[in-house]
Order: sequence, then structure tokens, then C-alpha cells
Amino acid sequence: MFLSRNSKLIKSIVIVFLYFSVVQSAVYGKEHTLNYRLNKEYFRYYLNDFKDIVVSPGHWQRSDLLEFSAILGSSLLLFTVDENINSWVLKHQNSGASNLSRAFSILGSGYFLGSALAGLYLSGEIGKDNNIRKIALISLESWLLTGAIVSSAKFILGRARPYKDEGSLSFHPFSLKSGFYSFPSGHAASAFAVATVVAQQSQRFYIDFLAYSLATLASLSRVYGNKHWASDVFLGGVAGYVVAQKILGLHKQRQEKKLRVYFEFSSQQQSIIFCFDF
Repeated sequence: MFLSRNSKLIKSIVIVFLYFSVVQSAVYGKEHTLNYRLNKEYFRYYLNDFKDIVVSPGHWQRSDLLEFSAILGSSLLLFTVDENINSWVLKHQNSGASNLSRAFSILGSGYFLGSALAGLYLSGEIGKDNNIRKIALISLESWLLTGAIVSSAKFILGRARPYKDEGSLSFHPFSLKSGFYSFPSGHAASAFAVATVVAQQSQRFYIDFLAYSLATLASLSRVYGNKHWASDVFLGGVAGYVVAQKILGLHKQRQEKKLRVYFEFSSQQQSIIFCFDF
């Protein structure tokens, strides 16, 4: 009962925060943009973006290689202390914190994020607000592409989860059992894939702070719940953040290539803006 009440409360708070943060972002940063709809054009963008992300390592510059080295080095460092962190967490667990951990873990689950983004998109359709639809669809794309990459890594590497009691260096490549899908964390990747889009589209610091804080809590809950090692969560979160930033950059490039015609009339001003698509 305690877990059920806390889960419902946390989910309600997050849904309200997500909706109003997006609404405020849309109003605060209103601008002429591409028309975002769940149509053939969107799916074409999705496929093109997936291809760009997959081949992007072949175009990395020196700065990209340095960043990758830093991330890889941090992950390897965490690998060496994964079991120590896991042991410390298990020794300091209590029922209240465990219930909250399970509740926060829901924030990174597929059904919750899928439902939240579907609700956002529908609200944008009903309200005819292109900016809300934009944030919902870019978040959806970021989440799906991150999920595809992370799921592939899980299957290929087959790292044993902490509760399997096989140690942090136990791997079962190409296993079909979820107990060997520890690395990287899908919940952490999903949470940061969506949080990054919301934060980057926002014009408010408190929205950025809340988005990343909730993603962090969802990620840490996986370590506390003995579902993932610390290195799983770290690399999962980084993966979600990096993919989201890449997708945002690709959409920004499309926006900059568009030049349109707009006719604006209001009680304060009348203006005609001539633009062209090219």
C-alpha cells in the first residue's frame, strides 16, 4: 500500500511537471519552427537520424575522441569499485528508502515514459500547439533511438545483474535472459534521453534542474534496488544524454535550413514575413 501510494504520487507529480514545463517552454521560447506531426516525414527523420548516429563515430574529431576516452576511463574506474559500491548500498538499505527507490525506478520505465510522451503529444494536437508536439516527438525519438542502442549493447555484452551473485565481471554474450542485461542501464538511458530534450528545449533553470534531478533519482534507484551496477547506470545516463544532444543538433540543422513565409496580424502589429524553403 505504501509503495502504491508513493508510486502514484511520484508519477502524478512528474506528469504535471512534464506537462507544465513543456507548456512554459513552448510559450517562453515560442518561435516559427518546422511543423511537427506524427507522420511520414517524422518517421523519415527518425530513420535518417538513426543512420547518422550509428555512423557518427566515423566522423569524430579529436575533441570527440577525448570526450569518449574520458567517458570510457570513468566507466572502467567504476568497474573496479562496482562490487564495493553494491556491498555498501545493500548494507544500508531500509524498507522506507527501498519503497521510494522502487517508486522512482518507474520514472525510467518504458510504459511510463511512453504514456507520458503520448499524453504530451495528444495535448499538443488538441491544443494545436506545434511547440508541445515538437518536444514530445523529439523526446520520443531520443528515447526510442537510445533504447535501440542500449538494448543492442545489453544483448551483445550480457553482463550479469548484481542480484545474480556472479560478480561484476561476469558476462554472458548474446544471452536471452534478462538477468544478463545489466550493462548499460536502460532505465538510466531512457530517463536522461527524455530529460535532456526537455531541459535543452527549456528556457528556465528550475525546469533543467528538476528534469535532470528526476533522471538521476530514477538512475540511482536501479543501483539501490540491486538491479544494476554503478557503472551500468553511469554509462546508461551518458548514452541517453549524448544521443539526445545529437538528435537535438540534427533537428536544429533542419530548422536552420528552412526559410518560410509567415503572415502575422494582431491588435498590436501587422507584419508580413517573406521566407522561402530551400
